[in-house]
Amino acid sequence: MPAMTASELYLYAIVPSGDQVLFDIAGVGNDSGEVYTIPYHPADSSARPLAAVVSPSPIPDYHGLKRPEAAAYLIAHQRVVELVMRGFSTLPVKFGTVMKDKDQVLRMLAQGQAGLLHALDKYGSKVQMELVVLWNIEYVFQKISQDERIQAAKAQVVASPAEDSLAKKVALGKLVQAILEEQRAALANDILPYLQEIAGEIIANPLMNDGMVLNLALLLDEDGTHKLDRTLETLDALFEARGYTGGASLVFRRVGPLPPYSFTTIEIQSLNFEVVDNARKLLELQETTTIKEIQHAYHRQVIRQHPDLHPEQLESDDGITRLTQAYRLLSNYAESQYKMTPDVCSLDRESVSQAILISVQRPDSIPA
Repeated sequence: MPAMTASELYLYAIVPSGDQVLFDIAGVGNDSGEVYTIPYHPADSSARPLAAVVSPSPIPDYHGLKRPEAAAYLIAHQRVVELVMRGFSTLPVKFGTVMKDKDQVLRMLAQGQAGLLHALDKYGSKVQMELVVLWNIEYVFQKISQDERIQAAKAQVVASPAEDSLAKKVALGKLVQAILEEQRAALANDILPYLQEIAGEIIANPLMNDGMVLNLALLLDEDGTHKLDRTLETLDALFEARGYTGGASLVFRRVGPLPPYSFTTIEIQSLNFEVVDNARKLLELQETTTIKEIQHAYHRQVIRQHPDLHPEQLESDDGITRLTQAYRLLSNYAESQYKMTPDVCSLDRESVSQAILISVQRPDSIPA
């Protein structure tokens, strides 16, 4: 295995493995660096091992990069994760995550063991498929123009005096958009039940233009790609029977399988003592505290600064924002501490510098 150096380590994914594995792929921004696993074996021999997929990191911080450079790093990150998932159940780690050395990686795996294994059981063997449904927007607008409501609105524009025609044209445009959304929603309502039969979860992504009917991320089992193909064949036949042929036809485009980026991403955060200490002082807490004390301190400080009680405090809104940020930071930290030392939350420099916050981030989804 590669010899460890003093350079930071870039994290790609968490896998359920106790083996040292070397991957035949270049790492992020590092054409000659090796991508490999750092395995963690719990002291309890009955517990399952974990490993982090890493490579030497060319830079210590990926925030604030210019778009072309960030895009190049992101593509390399995704390429590694997609290779890893061919051989392992995989939890992607948030892009740009860097840890200072092997020891910190092992502490992270030890601290997050239970939560990471739970997330692996739920998502590690899943794949993500991207599905875009398109329609011929010119044909759609042509059909909308024949709608009785549009014909009536056009007649009002023609019959209106010049000074009123602009408002009528604006109303016409809004009506066209409303009917477009009405037809799009009707198609989506027809399509989604078929997809919900095969997908564990569905995320509706923003539509990029009027030519899109749906832009979805689907969470599927490993054999779900075959089920998706059969479902799309069924939908093609269904809409063809309804007259969606030729210029009116719907187009289904799928991409994948991919790691489940949209459904679960591991976020790992090392803490800065000064930031944590400032949050502690803002809530007027001692260096040893509990989650309940953090909650009570937050509520106490919010009451003190609430604008309804103190309208003369012009900056109270900003003050409450800072209190909320401090509360969230300390609550997350306290929860991570309790996993290691129940009922104790130490906010001294040594404890904070050793702490690592691990969370599973998930956006909202359409229930399947």
